[in-house]
Amino acid sequence: MPSPLLIAFPLGLAAFALIIPFIIIYLRKPKPTEKTIPSLMFLMKNEQKEKKFSFLRRLIQNLIFYLQLLILLSLAFAVSEPFMKLMMDTSAKNTVIVIDGSASMAAKDGFSTRFENAVSKAKSEASGKTSVILALDQPTIVLDKGWKSEASSILSSLQPYDTSTNIEGAMYEAENLLKEETGKIIIISDFITDKETDQPLKARRILSSKENSIKFIKVGDRVTNIGIVDLELLRSTFRVYIKNFNPDQEKVTIRHIKDGSTLEQKELTIYPNSIEITEFPMAEGQSTVELDIKDSFDPDNKVYISAPEQKNLKVLFLSNKDRTYLMDAIRSLRGVDLEIRKPPIVKAYELDHDIIVISDVTESILPADVKDIADYIGKGHALIIAAHDKLPSLGLEQLNPVNLGPPVTKNVGVKVEIINEFTKDIDLNTTRRYLRANAKNSTIAVASTMDDSPLIAYMPYGEGKTFYYGIFDDYSEFKKTMGYPVFWNKVISFLIESENINEYNFKVGDIGAQGIRKSGFYEREGKKIAVNLLNEKESDINRDSESLEDEIKFIENSTKRLSDFKLAVPLMVFALILMLLELIYVKRRGDL
Repeated sequence: MPSPLLIAFPLGLAAFALIIPFIIIYLRKPKPTEKTIPSLMFLMKNEQKEKKFSFLRRLIQNLIFYLQLLILLSLAFAVSEPFMKLMMDTSAKNTVIVIDGSASMAAKDGFSTRFENAVSKAKSEASGKTSVILALDQPTIVLDKGWKSEASSILSSLQPYDTSTNIEGAMYEAENLLKEETGKIIIISDFITDKETDQPLKARRILSSKENSIKFIKVGDRVTNIGIVDLELLRSTFRVYIKNFNPDQEKVTIRHIKDGSTLEQKELTIYPNSIEITEFPMAEGQSTVELDIKDSFDPDNKVYISAPEQKNLKVLFLSNKDRTYLMDAIRSLRGVDLEIRKPPIVKAYELDHDIIVISDVTESILPADVKDIADYIGKGHALIIAAHDKLPSLGLEQLNPVNLGPPVTKNVGVKVEIINEFTKDIDLNTTRRYLRANAKNSTIAVASTMDDSPLIAYMPYGEGKTFYYGIFDDYSEFKKTMGYPVFWNKVISFLIESENINEYNFKVGDIGAQGIRKSGFYEREGKKIAVNLLNEKESDINRDSESLEDEIKFIENSTKRLSDFKLAVPLMVFALILMLLELIYVKRRGDL
């Protein structure tokens, strides 16, 4: 309810005293000279009877008088600076629109995308001085306090990117744009966030406490999606992870394509809300993997793969056995030239190999050969030492990442100490035999037994590396798993470190792909790199945030508060209008 009229400058009321001289001056007129004219005497006598009230009649009939009186009253009142306390919207002057530009906003809702719907709603919300912020992983200001027409033009030019979103950060950025002023902050999004730290409701409470109007507008209906959510790149193969986000079982065709030609095609059946994994041979250069489906979300239906040209890897295998599980795993890798030498014939003076493997050696290795191997590894090559009963007697103490003890025969679990590129998603199972060991100072133990004896470890040796594999394959089920060849593929890629394929392939947001927000192939530091979305949470376009569900539906807190409505300026404007009316009246009367 409005408050009574209040006066900010009471002394200004003294200006009303000017009204008295104004009336006196206006009513005063020159005294006429009196002459007696006999023929008019009877008329003069009649006029004298009404003379007492003639001034009052003139006042009533004189419009100029009232216009000038009102002008003086308005100006005199304005000097006193009157005001009223009224309920007013304090945020109406400034609007900041935060529009979600993350990957999930590219999902189709009917004939348009969520982002297109968001842009349409944003245009209708623009008012006053309008700013626009695109909520990506790093919020981007695209317009700072422009006119509504500018905001509409900017909004029409925007597009979603293959990034995650940061709505909370964008809301704080909106507050920074408002500075000391209050305003409306409109957040338009599907509110699919992939970080627990992104909490729009917390930001809403903070910004609302500062007398800002916060409005959430949710876009996006439930739609269908099947998408590629991860890639596992090895030296000779790669694995694709496809997830069915739908409630029903789906069949999908997946193709590996290079230079417009299909290298391989597979038909997959994927159960509801589950992931199917398939593997393809690596192709050198640039290729893509594409799902042949029609769903509501295109960005995760295609991934880009860049593989550097690789020369064949030369591996020297020292063993007295004709065949071992480790030997078969390395032989199965594409692009590997495997040479086998049986000690004591080592010929360590003839080495031009990338990796040397010592496994199941039952004969001795000459000390001179051990020295030559050590010198060769120190110049930037790699050595794999696999555990077997004769290993402690081979004279490899200097090269081995661990100090070896006696063999132990008992069933023991294998625990991963460090998750890295070759232990991720690998189940090392158990082993029934191992060599008791302890790690050297410079060694990194990656896996060990439950009694803390290192089983997988590596250490730098000069400019090269030495790697210890302490699982006895004959006494472990690990060799029979699908992860066994994958493990050795990753270990070899890790050891050689030459043209690592992971230096060519990135997710949007990775350090190696800074500044890139769309999936595709790009030139970076002389390399042709591939950048992909590969974000399961962004692909889950039907995911709702339960904490936001009740608050997202067009909620707007009230910003109407008692504010001072100052009358001085309106009074002066009123006086100017009256002056204009007076001028028009005098002109029409013919006095000008």
